[in-house]
Amino acid sequence: MIHDHPRITGIAKLKGRRQPVRVDFSDGVSCEMDPEMLLLSRWSVDLEVESDERDRLARLSRRKVAKDLAVENLNRRVMSEKEIRQKLRTKKIEPDIIDATVTDLQRVGLIDDEDFAARYCREQLHRSPVGPFKLQRDLMQRGIPRDVIDDTMRQVYADHDQGALAAGLLRQRGFGLELRDDVKRQQRAYGLLARRGFDNDVIQDAMQQLATPTAP
Repeated sequence: MIHDHPRITGIAKLKGRRQPVRVDFSDGVSCEMDPEMLLLSRWSVDLEVESDERDRLARLSRRKVAKDLAVENLNRRVMSEKEIRQKLRTKKIEPDIIDATVTDLQRVGLIDDEDFAARYCREQLHRSPVGPFKLQRDLMQRGIPRDVIDDTMRQVYADHDQGALAAGLLRQRGFGLELRDDVKRQQRAYGLLARRGFDNDVIQDAMQQLATPTAP
């Protein structure tokens, strides 16, 4: 028995650098293929392709596109799982393809929220003194699980004295002995440290350090 399979009626490169190629078929179906996958498949105009094979290769191509996009973003900077998912969604990648891509990258260690959390916190502390409350908020916004955040805070601040960090930030911003009696300066100092994620006890201690004259 003779089966008529869909025939390729057109192959067109989509606009934009590194964009997929659109392949049109005689049954009205169109699919987007990664250029490299298309080359390997040896598809060409007028070629007949079984529907199942077309669907299989199209899905493999979408997975490759998703993985390439994810790796490209990860090469720029370390990212959390949530951030990668958001990037892929903006490119209109299907949810099941995103799930498969994330799983693949987690398996090889390219997506690791524990490693991301530790690196992120150390980078932030290297740039400028910051307290745990701000880092916790940042990590939560990036989708890091609460237990990972708690473990990261314990590890990171085991190596950093929060009081020294807070006092150092105040010195960087030009605060000093005037904190003994200048209420407006006290309010500004308190607001600065609160925004940077330090708690009340740490803030009070840091302000007291700067307000206390050092012995000659």
